[in-house]
Amino acid sequence: MKQSIGQRTALTTTLTMSPQMLRLVSKLEKTDAEMRDDALMELETNPALEQAVDTLAAEQNKTEDGEQFNETADQVLDGDYGSEDDMPSYRLRVINRGPDDNDYRSPVVAETTLSDFLLTQLRENESLTPTQQIIAEYVVDNLEDNGYLTRSAASIADDVTFKANVVVDTAQVEEVIDMVRELDPAGIAAHDLRDCLLLQIGRLKGNNEANRIAYDIVDRYFDTYPRGGNEAKIAASLGVDIHVVDEAIKVVRRLNPKPASAFTGERNEDRGQQIMPDFEVTVEDGRITGIALLNSVPELAVSQSYEQGLKSPSRGDYAFIRENYNKAVNYLDMLKMRQEKLYATILAIVKRQQEYFITGDETCLVPMRLKDIEAETGMDESVLSRATRNKYVDTPWGIKPLRFFFRKAVKHDSGQSTTALKVRDILKSIIDAEDKNAPLTDGQLCDRLNSEGFAVKRRTVSKYREELGFPPARNRKNK
Repeated sequence: MKQSIGQRTALTTTLTMSPQMLRLVSKLEKTDAEMRDDALMELETNPALEQAVDTLAAEQNKTEDGEQFNETADQVLDGDYGSEDDMPSYRLRVINRGPDDNDYRSPVVAETTLSDFLLTQLRENESLTPTQQIIAEYVVDNLEDNGYLTRSAASIADDVTFKANVVVDTAQVEEVIDMVRELDPAGIAAHDLRDCLLLQIGRLKGNNEANRIAYDIVDRYFDTYPRGGNEAKIAASLGVDIHVVDEAIKVVRRLNPKPASAFTGERNEDRGQQIMPDFEVTVEDGRITGIALLNSVPELAVSQSYEQGLKSPSRGDYAFIRENYNKAVNYLDMLKMRQEKLYATILAIVKRQQEYFITGDETCLVPMRLKDIEAETGMDESVLSRATRNKYVDTPWGIKPLRFFFRKAVKHDSGQSTTALKVRDILKSIIDAEDKNAPLTDGQLCDRLNSEGFAVKRRTVSKYREELGFPPARNRKNK
């Protein structure tokens, strides 16, 4: 190959952040709880900072006769309107709550963790010994995300012996594993899928023929029945009518192959993680009445002694005073900018997803990208990505991560866009209405959606169908 040396000109675009912007981004990434710790650390290390005491506000919070003024800020604002009818229907307000406010908000657990759920049930067993309690914690901690237990009793016994310093044998661990397998959700601590299904069938109510045959099918024909077309052979082998086998297979298909699926997103290292929402949106009578930035960061101020010290350049410690004073001012400016940016972000999100916040209906969510919020706030996408990471908002419909509100757009022939959620709803209605004697394949479902104006591909339809919990066409067909 002939080699040559030459020059080329290329145009590239890069985002260069100033040191101040980099510091701001690092603060935006922090949650409210993390930022509170950051502020307390800064307060401890910088002698020029102190917690603010608003003595002026205390004096102003008195009436002319010296009595304490008891009206809240909202009551004062509401007093500006003649009646409730005169108030605007969409009055948004920021609420920066300080650490000493009376409105204490206890930590919110993102979801009941699988480990807590199981151990709570075990603690109700009064016959459980202290040693069994320790073993149970190790057994539960070794469950996989799907709820299966693939580690051996012997290896768990070794863990308990060497890590908890409690000598136990394999038989003791197996006894506790059997206890865990009897807990809810059914199928927990199964060794594999077959074992999981058998555990669930064994817990089904009603000693009917379909349930009994379902157990036999999974127990004896686990590798055969999923392929379909073997119902007649299975029926002949079990000595029952084929329609009984059909009903039994329907029983099996209603089982949950992942018994821990109700505890989604849980990992062993994240169990018990608490979530403190960073924002709150309140709704009353079908309208948004408040958007709150739940600020638990202590209110800080520059020490007056350091402000006075700047007036004496001849002091021997003047350089030290000036350095820490500048650090304190910069930190306070950074805190203010962080609050302003975060509030602008939640305000833009609520503005775009207003209908969801009012109704709680996920189908009301509109397509939204970071680019859309960039246009509203003036913040770069890369900054917004970090600002919305690990941030949560408390809504009347539960605590939601900010990323919940960002939805990809699905194009429609009309030129308008909708969300994948709405397309899934349409797909569900098509499948629900199909002829069960001749169910639609993914290709046919794709054609139906395309005919209705939605530009989706076959693999996307397959993904939506699986997310909705529908099996392939061959498994939806009436037998």
